[in-house]
Amino acid sequence: MGGPQAAIIEPDLPKATARTPMVPGDPLVLAYLAGIVDGEGSIIGHVAAGNVTVSLFVGNTSTALILWLYSNVGGTYWRMAGRNPTGGVSKPMYRWFVGGKAALAIIAAIRPWLIVKAEQATCAALLDDAWRRRDLTDMRTHLNRMRDLNGWGRRKP
Repeated sequence: MGGPQAAIIEPDLPKATARTPMVPGDPLVLAYLAGIVDGEGSIIGHVAAGNVTVSLFVGNTSTALILWLYSNVGGTYWRMAGRNPTGGVSKPMYRWFVGGKAALAIIAAIRPWLIVKAEQATCAALLDDAWRRRDLTDMRTHLNRMRDLNGWGRRKP
């Protein structure tokens, strides 16, 4: 005769202050970070205000995981708007973020342990190289490949 159990919801995270991102020196931390990125992360290349940049995101409902990323790597995080298509109660979703040169350095450091996102990591490095050389054809090629791998975005011919 018991009703549905109440969802266990972790306490909300405090508002993050951006911390300077850093590449962890411990190989065990790098390997764990790679596993998180493989399972819950995104490596994205994009053009904004005439610049090409790479971003590293992790989305998760675990406040412990988001705080671990923030404590061990830096960057920033925020709470995302709730999305529950059934209209029921859902746990809050958080997104952790590092962008630009810091993202490239972190991605390069975890690359040896990446499996699922290995090709995105390679594309990120190639995209940065193409940007430095100002090779628009290569930039477009790598941006489109990243979009294909991530399953989003319209390809430009």
